[in-house]
Amino acid sequence: MRRPRAARGEGGRQEPCAGIRRHRHGGRRAPGTWVDPADPGRPRNHAARRRDPCPPYGTRRPRPGPFVRRAPGPAEPDLPAGQRHDVTAIGQAVAEELQPLIDYHNCRVHILEGRTLIPVAFRGELSEYQGETFQALLTDIDEGVTGKAARTGRTVYVPNSDLDPEAVQIAGTSEVVESILAVPLVYGRRVVGTIVLSKLGIDQFDEEDLRLLHAIASTVGVAFENARLLDAERRAADRARELLSLSRALATTVGTDSVIDEALAAIPRILPSSEVAMLVEDDRGALRVIRHRGFGVRFGGWLDGVELPPETSAPLKLSSREPFVLPKDLVAMLPPEHWRGEPRDVMVAPIRWGGSERAAIIAVAPSAVETFGPSDLEVASGIADITSLALGTASRFDELQRAYARTRDKLEEQGSCD
Repeated sequence: MRRPRAARGEGGRQEPCAGIRRHRHGGRRAPGTWVDPADPGRPRNHAARRRDPCPPYGTRRPRPGPFVRRAPGPAEPDLPAGQRHDVTAIGQAVAEELQPLIDYHNCRVHILEGRTLIPVAFRGELSEYQGETFQALLTDIDEGVTGKAARTGRTVYVPNSDLDPEAVQIAGTSEVVESILAVPLVYGRRVVGTIVLSKLGIDQFDEEDLRLLHAIASTVGVAFENARLLDAERRAADRARELLSLSRALATTVGTDSVIDEALAAIPRILPSSEVAMLVEDDRGALRVIRHRGFGVRFGGWLDGVELPPETSAPLKLSSREPFVLPKDLVAMLPPEHWRGEPRDVMVAPIRWGGSERAAIIAVAPSAVETFGPSDLEVASGIADITSLALGTASRFDELQRAYARTRDKLEEQGSCD
């Protein structure tokens, strides 16, 4: 195609062609170009202003390697909206979504509560792992490979479980040689749980598995903490509602026995314990069980009328005004006739009412590896205060009834004499 000839203007000056524009600093630029006001001497094409998603010719788009594969994060699993803040649902999603990414035979996800690792999800692919139960997987932070990962906040890899002194045989499972990979779930600087993978054989996990599990664990740690905080808010709201309900119920309850029964019935709905009792101290310092609830399976009717002598009841310290936890080590020192079954932590909430009456509400931990936390002690203090107030009112009402009965009897005697 020929270039159009320039037209001559006045004075013989040659004008530029219609298809070419002259830059004000001299030179020419193609039509459709854009001049940067900050740098007029540097024309730019409009196409350069649009971001081209394709890389320049001759360059290769970076492709993620095997260590940075995008896994479906457990903080954003394919769960209904109501389960995204459920710790159990998150743990189950982790166990299921890890299977196509890492070849394992067993996966266990724990959440850390105090010093206890509580299983929220466990999945076994082979018959060797079918004997695992919730109770068997409850782990203390000082026990086993799982506890070591939570205690130190570092990844623990055991290529051969037979040669590692930290490895502990899980009750109910077969004794096998396996590789164990335990990764802590960390939120900030705090450990909130663990993910433990195991596979039959020696040295079955490689560096790729470790890096991938690290990437997933960082996401799961945040998801667990968010779920835990939301669950704590829900529990606090439920406990406040139950305490209000107990306060209203005790305000209209007549009689000390009815007040005690109402309080013991409400405790399992508020605290993590289904075995509760009321003990009263006599003048000698001995403790006598006057009411109990939930001990039917383990103790039968043995608790009815049980009395702890002063030398045995000394650890209960009813002189204290604040609730406290009696460790299972001290419970194990009780004589066999005063305790049956495996020792457990016992929470004691002292109660006072009237004059010098001293009593206590006790609540037994659900299992030997579970205990009561600071929030449980605060709630127990509220229950003890509400019950003490109700018992004081009920005892005065009982005293008025007895005084009325005595007065009526005397009036009847005088009437019969007349």
